[in-house]
Amino acid sequence: MKVSSLLLLGCIACGCTGVAHAGQVEVDFVGGEVPTGPGSTVTIPANLPVLLGGNGDIGISNFVGDTLFLKFKIPDVAYIEAVNSFVVNVTVFDNGDGGGESGDIDFALPGTNIVLASPAFTTLNRYTLSSPLTLSYTLTADEIAEILPTISDGNFRLRIVRDTGDFEVAGGSASIDAILSPEPSSALLMTGALCGLALLFRRGTPACRSGIDRRL
Repeated sequence: MKVSSLLLLGCIACGCTGVAHAGQVEVDFVGGEVPTGPGSTVTIPANLPVLLGGNGDIGISNFVGDTLFLKFKIPDVAYIEAVNSFVVNVTVFDNGDGGGESGDIDFALPGTNIVLASPAFTTLNRYTLSSPLTLSYTLTADEIAEILPTISDGNFRLRIVRDTGDFEVAGGSASIDAILSPEPSSALLMTGALCGLALLFRRGTPACRSGIDRRL
C-alpha cells in the first residue's frame, strides 16, 4: 500500500473518531443519603431500603426520618455535548401497615428543586419489597436545560419527602441519551498506529524501494 494511501486512511480515521455521535450515557446509582437534621444541607449515607415515616417511627430499624436523597454519578459527563432524553426512576413499597401514604419526588438543585411529582402516590398497599412500585419520570427539554449546568461534576440527586403515612424507598436508577463528543484517546491511538504503519512501508527494504531483485 502506498504511503499516501496510508496517510489518507489516517486522516479518515481522525475524521471518523472526531465526529460527535448519539449514545446512551452510563449513570451509576451511588446510594441513599439523609440530612443530619431538619433543614440541614449536610447529609450522611443511608442503607437502602429505608423507612420514611412520622415521629412515631423513631427507634424502628432503618428509620431515617421524612427526607431521603438518592445520589447518582455520571462517569463520562465531560463527553456530553447535548442531552436528547433524561429519565429518572424511584422504587418504593409499603411498610405493611395497611394505611395510606403519600410522598413528593424532586430533582434536587442548588436553588429551587424541580418538582417531578407531588404527590407521587396516594397509597402503596399491596406493593412489597419483592414486588415494588417503580415511578418513572421523563424530564422535559426545559428541565434538562435547567439541570445541565448543575451536573458538570457528574453528580445529581433525587429528593424523596414523606407527606403522610409510612413507606419504604428501595432505590433508584436513571438513563440518559445524549450527543457525545469523541474520546481524544481513540483518535490519537488510531492515528499513531496508521502513521507508524506508513513509516514502516516507507522505509521497507532496499529491494522493495527500488523494485529491483538485486539477487540477479
